[in-house]
Amino acid sequence: MRSLRNFSRLLLVVLQRIDVKRIEDKDIEQALINKRGIDADAAHRIARIAHGSWLKALESLDAGNENREFHNMFQMLMRLCYLRNVKELKRWSEVVASYGREKERRMLTYFQQQVRENFMFNFRNPELNYMTLEEENFCKELHDLSTKQMSLRLTNFSNALIETSDRMPTLRLYSTTWH
Repeated sequence: MRSLRNFSRLLLVVLQRIDVKRIEDKDIEQALINKRGIDADAAHRIARIAHGSWLKALESLDAGNENREFHNMFQMLMRLCYLRNVKELKRWSEVVASYGREKERRMLTYFQQQVRENFMFNFRNPELNYMTLEEENFCKELHDLSTKQMSLRLTNFSNALIETSDRMPTLRLYSTTWH
């Protein structure tokens, strides 16, 4: 156990002293297009999400990627919350509880990132977002739903105001002249 701690400390010192340069996004993008045959848009997205790491770029290509599972769970959570389906939310939380602490932590980190990306999406500047095409499509769907819901609520509110204003006495304001 002691040697494991010493090894961890040694590894930490070595990693701190080695200056690993970040790979430029355009270089990752070109490598994905040339070596992996990925279309330019997908390569651009993957390169931005990878933040200079070729390994992260390759991980995102993996079909069994954990982030895909987290994305499905995020979609389900958002839809269940939107529908206010408490029974299914309870089932959802039971599934998440079975993940274990570390996987839950990674999932919550992913969720936090998605909330940030959904917020930044509202600024309509693609350079502020770091999402896959699938994540962006869900973000658009969520944004459209919330916009329609807000529009419906405002319409209902204005209709309620019009109905109640017909029954309320009119308040007249008279201007006063100062002498």
